[in-house]
Amino acid sequence: MRKFKALLKKDWHIHKKTIMIPFWIIAAFYLINIIFITGAYFSGNLDTMFQGNFEQVPADTISFLANSAITIFPGLLLLLFVIITTQSALNEDKRLKYELFHRSQPVSVWQMTASKFGVGVLGNFIVFLIISIINTMVLNIVLFTMDAFHLSSAMYGLLFAQIIYLKGALIIGAFAFFMSSIFESAAFFKFISIMVALNIAIQIINGIYGWHIPTPLKYFRMIINTMPAMDELSDTNFLVTDIIRVSWKEVVFSMQTLYQFIGVVVLYVGGTFIYSRKEIV
Repeated sequence: MRKFKALLKKDWHIHKKTIMIPFWIIAAFYLINIIFITGAYFSGNLDTMFQGNFEQVPADTISFLANSAITIFPGLLLLLFVIITTQSALNEDKRLKYELFHRSQPVSVWQMTASKFGVGVLGNFIVFLIISIINTMVLNIVLFTMDAFHLSSAMYGLLFAQIIYLKGALIIGAFAFFMSSIFESAAFFKFISIMVALNIAIQIINGIYGWHIPTPLKYFRMIINTMPAMDELSDTNFLVTDIIRVSWKEVVFSMQTLYQFIGVVVLYVGGTFIYSRKEIV
């Protein structure tokens, strides 16, 4: 365990500047909003910025949906920086010329790759979680002033968003991690480029010969999808209790989720196996 902690510290030290970038982006976002709000205050337009008619929508529904939606931008940042971090996970030591030293240490290759994958996914997710909590606090202060705040629904909305983006980070991170065992640089983007090229080629062949060969991007989108089906949500009439029930069923307790986690394990094991067989240079 002590050796694994040392590996985590080492990998955190390598990637911490990249992982912390979303904090600066969100800080800049808040600074811009503070400037606009200050300008609206002195121009006498502050009240109009926070006006809204929510009488037709229950407060618990507003709280749930708003607290889920406010994580969209930080969530996209999370997925982007998970890709950036994990697509170089198995080549960072080689780039820094540490690989021969680290591979000669009395540490198993599984501990090494678990540390790299953990920092790449969970390190970024912890940053996302902190940003989400800050955003939620600010949002719910605003909702409270508009009589649209409901505590338990707000917490459910926050939790629901965390589960969705944690699943997304694990799946995207696993793909990028596996690709880093094959490509030495820009691994995930090379993978996507190959997928797009295959997609175009298959569409051309289908168009010429009238075939119906399925495209790889279609299946890739199905694999990485972590959102509940919209037709399921439309049946809830957007009542918060029904939304929560459907969301848990679709996002957590579903066969798709089971297959996705099996896929994450397979990609991690496959990436580690390929990495362990590579010659150290």
